[in-house]
This record gives sequence, structure tokens and C-alpha cells, in this order.
Amino acid sequence: MMAYGFDVEVIKKKKSTDSAIESAFIKCTTLIHLLKIESLRPAVSGLHENELLRIKLEIDTHPPAGARHEIKYLLTPIPFSVRVYASSSLFAGKLHAVLCRNWNSGRVKGRDLYDYVWYLSQGIAVDMNHLGERMKQTGHLGSKEVITREVLLSLLGKKFQSIHYEQAKRDMLPFIKEPAQLKLWSAEFFTSITQDKLKEFKSQ
Repeated sequence: MMAYGFDVEVIKKKKSTDSAIESAFIKCTTLIHLLKIESLRPAVSGLHENELLRIKLEIDTHPPAGARHEIKYLLTPIPFSVRVYASSSLFAGKLHAVLCRNWNSGRVKGRDLYDYVWYLSQGIAVDMNHLGERMKQTGHLGSKEVITREVLLSLLGKKFQSIHYEQAKRDMLPFIKEPAQLKLWSAEFFTSITQDKLKEFKSQ
């Protein structure tokens, strides 16, 4: 990081429960890096000189099987390649969050629903194999069970009936400019768009 002018500190997060997810924070002084990036302009008004920028990293040390991958090539800051999850496998991960995330604490993750709508709007198909492996790993699917589109539609239909949508909307409000886009959120809305748009990834 110093090669690009970033003076950062990495701090491992202490976990309260055992899991395969390791977390860490990358911290850097926001004001310093704003000055380096925008060297011809004054610092952003209202930022304290000791303001910190924190980036949270989470690494799954025991990732579920079955994911599809792609190689992407980028040109900045230098030309490099990176191996990433294919869109269909990322969608499977988001579906797992929608179906299996524990919302019993009363804080519904509206961000999961918002992302779900985005995946559907992009026409991205679901990697059913990877979704099944994720659900088996967390105990939401039996080791011999297979998840199909019909089974997934049934599970999602039940989930959509149980969601507190006003809580989900409140969770999203700090992150969007147009609250009106959440107006349609309801069990009927999510059930309808799911039946119309959800499709399964088919290997070629």
C-alpha cells in the first residue's frame, strides 16, 4: 500500500462466536488521502483532521463448494487479473442470505431485498448447485436433497410472507436517494417479480 501512497493499518476483528468467516478492518486517515488524491484542492469541508476511513474485509476460510468462477482483467492501478465468482454464483449467495439469514433479532436486512431486486432486474440466472451447497453447509438443506427452481420458488414464497416490510424499508433508507422506489415492497410484489423473473443457470 505504501507504494501507492497509502499509510494503512490492518486490525483483525475479535469474534464473539466461532465461524469460518475471518474479519479485519483496513484503516487509513481520510483527510491525508483526500489531500493526496485531490492535491490541488482543499480538504472536504467538515471533515476532522483525524477522521478515519475504515474498510471491512471478510474472508471465508471454508467456502461452500460448487461456485462458478471467472477471470477478470483490469488496467489500473497496473494491469492485473483477478479470479472472481461468476454472477450466477453471487446471486446464489444473495439468495442464501434472503432465505437463511437470521432476522429474529428484529432487524430485517432490507439491503438483502434491495440486492435481490437488482439481480432480477439484470436478468442474472441462479447457480442452483452453489445455492444448494450453501444451504447444506448451514443446515438449511439435507445432504441428499436437491434444490430446484420449483422448490426455490416455494421457499421464497414462504419467506416473503414472513418479512416485516416496514422494517426492511427503514433499513434501506440511509442508503438510497429516492425512498419512493421502496413503495411497492410487499409480499405480493416480491412473489410476483420472482415468479416472472427468476431463472436457473444452465451449463452449456
